[in-house]
Amino acid sequence: MKTQQTFLIFLSIVFLAFFLRFYRIAQIPAGFFFDEVTVGVNSYFLSNNLRDEFGNFLPDFIRVGEDYRHAAIFYVTALFVKILGLNVFAVRTATATFGVLIVIGTYFLVKQLTSNRKIATLSAILTAISPWLINLSRSANEVIVALLFLITADFLFIKGIEKCEKKYFVLSYLFIVLTWFSYSGAILISFLHYSFLLLFCLLGKHPKPAKILAVLAVVSFLIFPNIFYWILKPQKITGRFDQVSVLSEKGTQLTLNEQLREDGYKNSPPILVSRFFHNKLVNYSSIIVNNYSQYFSGQFLLGLTPLPLRYKIPNSGLVYFIEVPFFLFGLYIMGKRLTWQKSFIISWLLIGPIPAALTLEDSPNMQRTIFMLPAWQIITAFGIYHLLTFKSRFLAKFRLIKPVGISLLAVGFIFFLSLFMHQLFYHQPRYQNWYRSSEWESAVQIIDKVDGDYDQIEISGPLVYYHLAFYSKRYRDSIINNPYFKENRSYKSTWQVGKYSFIERNCILPDLNSVEVRTLYVNGQDCQTPGWARTLEEAKTSDGVVMLTFIDVPLTREKLDELINVKGGI
Repeated sequence: MKTQQTFLIFLSIVFLAFFLRFYRIAQIPAGFFFDEVTVGVNSYFLSNNLRDEFGNFLPDFIRVGEDYRHAAIFYVTALFVKILGLNVFAVRTATATFGVLIVIGTYFLVKQLTSNRKIATLSAILTAISPWLINLSRSANEVIVALLFLITADFLFIKGIEKCEKKYFVLSYLFIVLTWFSYSGAILISFLHYSFLLLFCLLGKHPKPAKILAVLAVVSFLIFPNIFYWILKPQKITGRFDQVSVLSEKGTQLTLNEQLREDGYKNSPPILVSRFFHNKLVNYSSIIVNNYSQYFSGQFLLGLTPLPLRYKIPNSGLVYFIEVPFFLFGLYIMGKRLTWQKSFIISWLLIGPIPAALTLEDSPNMQRTIFMLPAWQIITAFGIYHLLTFKSRFLAKFRLIKPVGISLLAVGFIFFLSLFMHQLFYHQPRYQNWYRSSEWESAVQIIDKVDGDYDQIEISGPLVYYHLAFYSKRYRDSIINNPYFKENRSYKSTWQVGKYSFIERNCILPDLNSVEVRTLYVNGQDCQTPGWARTLEEAKTSDGVVMLTFIDVPLTREKLDELINVKGGI
């Protein structure tokens, strides 16, 4: 009977996680931003013939613009696109499914670490209702895929240590490799996790065969994919990091130069002293430490500063305010009687922000720090469990205190969850939605509707063809086997395929001397439309901001020439 009850509770948690991630997933969050669109388009190509948009067969990385993106999410999404077709629901369903599986994985991981079903159940509940995970799971998001693979790899490694069986280490190695191929930040985080697990294994009282298998698993992971790609294909794993890292930030060097100039004035210290205090090592280290510390601040965790803005839910945090005291109490309880399992959970939390601390773009970043989870929920679950099971002679006199406490706790979490869902469903669609490209679905519908009326269509932005390829089957079919499309596109400058030109400027409507008839011009935001041009339509974000304007010249060639002559070519 007890086993059946436990199973029903577990199913209820899974259903709750499913509902919170899947309810109206195609509409909320409003907007389908560029990263999601590129996942959808490339997944569509893979689902057709296992080739990416460049024609590469079973690519290990997917090129998008000048980035090489880790391929796992594209292959996972391709399965759903193959079954459900190319649409918002199919693309987001892949990540949402992984979001549900994270809840299940958390339960089994905690059960393996603690042998305590109640703490495992509490951890799963907190993971299911986590605003951080709900938010990121409802978009096509590679970090969710990486997190599930990481949890699975850790679970199997720990299982291997305790069971001393080779199969668990082999499976763990496969999943840690999948983690590595899921997200750029996972390159470092997967290595750190495996290193800590190996350390705890070697220092603990575990059988010698288990220690040997653990060493072999970590060495194998070090060789492939780490050393293999660093030697043979370094550009694929360093490209994105070079764009966002602290080391590539020019402002750091400018600050250093300014410090040295200030030391160069009269009565300045000797050059060796100046160089001792003002150098790249000190400056970069200072930035990294400052970045790292902000990820444990209330401003970040409670929702005042997290980026990117496209994931921002107004007046909502990444964790619930009610969790904070239980988290602190859980941290105290775990530190009081430290075991290697508890040490690993705390280590999980502490190493989670390291990849994010090495970057500056969109910082502090809720995506790059997803690896702090589910350690936060597990520690919080420890706090709740030990508070509810606390025994004292004084409290024993009040029989109702425990059920009343549980009821108040449940009401508190229900309130904060309801508040978050209200903000997500009613306020997010109206909050700075220009960051989520919500104008492009209607924009492509307009283009499809008027396509036959024009000989040429010019659009602002070299990369916006992804939106056309996602929302327009006609356009998608026209490029999928087009060799010119595969070989001649550009990501920074103007390029053309068929009747479509993608212009590098925001305001693309030319002057009167250069404008063409039977040409549709799609201007970007904040562009002026002259009196001789006609505004056909406007594409707006879900909160009503005009992002694209569709313009043409409603004249014949002869009439346009007459107008040019009348205006004197002005």
